[in-house]
Amino acid sequence: MDCCEKVKAKYCNYNETKLKGSYLRTFFCSDNKTYVVKFLNRDFGKRILPNEYISGLLAKYLKLPCHEIKLVEVSDYLIEGDDNLSTYSEGTHIGIEYDFSSNVLTPWRLNKVSNIEDIVKILVFDQWIYNSDRGAEYSNWLISNVNGFLTIIDHSEAFGWRNWEIKNLLTTLNDTLSYTESEIVYSKLCNLMLPTFNFSLELEGFINQIRGVPYEVIEDIVKSVPNEWKINDVESQHIIDYLVSRQGNIKNLMSSRNNRLLVGTG
Repeated sequence: MDCCEKVKAKYCNYNETKLKGSYLRTFFCSDNKTYVVKFLNRDFGKRILPNEYISGLLAKYLKLPCHEIKLVEVSDYLIEGDDNLSTYSEGTHIGIEYDFSSNVLTPWRLNKVSNIEDIVKILVFDQWIYNSDRGAEYSNWLISNVNGFLTIIDHSEAFGWRNWEIKNLLTTLNDTLSYTESEIVYSKLCNLMLPTFNFSLELEGFINQIRGVPYEVIEDIVKSVPNEWKINDVESQHIIDYLVSRQGNIKNLMSSRNNRLLVGTG
């Protein structure tokens, strides 16, 4: 099943953006949009592309505030014609649509967030996919300069790690993310919700949405990962099982003692 549209990179426009990153480049593509492209590079993390792809498509299915992802075909002539791309490779990579009007979230931009109602959904989603680094990094959140709309980027550490193996999936299957003060971004965002939201109601609503994602949707997304990213059939099934297990257990995961700040019990 084709779960994700494919576009072709036309030229690298990295210098036109505010982007920084050692393995990131932006490309203007065949649909006349710019995408942040993460390349298949096992030195940076052999599971980064599958993690981004699976998590990004699940986020889209759940209508979370995120940026469109595409499979980006980068040809050899683009690589060979640009010395700045010499360490990269041709092939199919992951592209996240670049928003020229957004900036990285910062502590002084927190009070500008306009879609506060989406915060609890993001927290539950991260718990489901066990995205282990968004809670501590402002750089994994963007905010629009136009209307304060908060969006999420970077699912590289989904499933516990960017270099996961099956043994890691088995080890972290029932692990929980913390929403306490040790995860500074989650903590600050939770505090934004405190004056205006009924945690229990909002939490229960999105937990039910997570639990309602059909098995067939999860399976189709995971099994559509491009072959060249080297996720074999056994690993694919373990990712499916991981998501289904955490999906069924999501209420307990969200009720753990680590999450007392979110659920209001501490």
